[in-house]
Amino acid sequence: MKVFYAAALAVGLSVVPAKAQTVDLSSVTCKEFLTLDKDSITAVAMWLAGYYSASDAAAVIDFGKIANELKQLGAKCREKPSSILTSVAEPIMGEK
Repeated sequence: MKVFYAAALAVGLSVVPAKAQTVDLSSVTCKEFLTLDKDSITAVAMWLAGYYSASDAAAVIDFGKIANELKQLGAKCREKPSSILTSVAEPIMGEK
């Protein structure tokens, strides 16, 4: 699982503008998330999927599940653009 986090982080950092080396997702709003380019949204979605997965979960990426969760996240973010992204993501992507 740690390899997944490292890979997701590497992908995430590669799509962040050169001047920004880190992104504090605990302060990103839904509006900011929705204005990202497609690659950045994908990187953030992959990071969120890893962050909210169980620590003992199998090292498997379920692209269909992540796509479904991303669709739900986008809908909720459009409803509440001023909400913090991680607050909206947790009930959708958190451990079930």
